[in-house]
Amino acid sequence: MNAIELFREASKQHIFKNLSFKKAWEVWLPQIKNILGNNYNADDLIKLGNHLRDIFLSTSDESRDQSQISIGGNSWESFVCWYLNLCMIGSKSVVIKPLKKFTPNAIKEAMSVNYGNYSSNSESDLIAITFPSFLSIEDKSEIFKKIFMECEQKISELEVVTIQCKTNWNDNAQIPMLWDMIYKSTKFKDINLSIGKNSRHISHFKSFKYSFVTVPTQKNLSKF
Repeated sequence: MNAIELFREASKQHIFKNLSFKKAWEVWLPQIKNILGNNYNADDLIKLGNHLRDIFLSTSDESRDQSQISIGGNSWESFVCWYLNLCMIGSKSVVIKPLKKFTPNAIKEAMSVNYGNYSSNSESDLIAITFPSFLSIEDKSEIFKKIFMECEQKISELEVVTIQCKTNWNDNAQIPMLWDMIYKSTKFKDINLSIGKNSRHISHFKSFKYSFVTVPTQKNLSKF
């Protein structure tokens, strides 16, 4: 069995456990089917990305309070996770939510940002992992063991992208600039700030990138 595709399926099943996402999905799915049509191909799936904003905003409420905005943010993360994994089917790449169950320790430790004794990985809403080779297993129950072991043994061959998702660009425009500066800095002077722990660091990956995915909520996108 293909361990990477099973890992992808586990990631997809998890996002559908989110009740707000499941409720929104009932509205989004007919729109997705209408956009794709009956005879869609790989290019059509890629182009679906041009419609994610409109699909997502079709379930938005302009009068929503802070708790509803938070729920909307969680649904946006799940929507992006679903879409990216859809585009990556058959590849060596998987997008996950950075939960303990899904995140290999080697990756979590390398991406840790530490200020004194405090460690944070909260900037990652999603993590994309590209493995060095296709992985196979005999027993489905061994998926996570296989994936975690691969990351532990071949950390220098992994390609990792941390993906931050926000539903309001105007309130968060400074965030990608600041986190990108932190990840690209090789030395912090006079402050107790460091990246990585337990001898793990993002420089140990074959490739590490930071990305930011937002939903422009402005009605007039010409002013975006």
